[in-house]
Amino acid sequence: MLDLWLADWDERGLGYWAVRLLGETRVIGFGGLRRAIVDRGEVLNLYYRFRPSAWGHGYALELVEAALRVGEGLGQVVAVIRDTNAPSRRVAERAGMRKDRTIPYGGVPSDVYVA
Repeated sequence: MLDLWLADWDERGLGYWAVRLLGETRVIGFGGLRRAIVDRGEVLNLYYRFRPSAWGHGYALELVEAALRVGEGLGQVVAVIRDTNAPSRRVAERAGMRKDRTIPYGGVPSDVYVA
């Protein structure tokens, strides 16, 4: 997976970031923007995933807000979130994203949030 993400940076100048706290070396999460095909269209896929120990500290919201700033003017930014993942939906909504539709994604119903 990491090789795929690094290739995005080399080929497209855009990809996911590793997240760590200032002054620390341990990675607490990953996220950012990556070009992807969602529902038959190319978009900037917003992804964020953190260790459970990092949940509830606002790190995901901080990452999402930074990614949305990076994505401005580069294309449509979407977050595809499983319909059962309420915390992730709340992060997207706090960042100003809105639910656009529900699609099957990876074999499960997922909500598509747009910026």
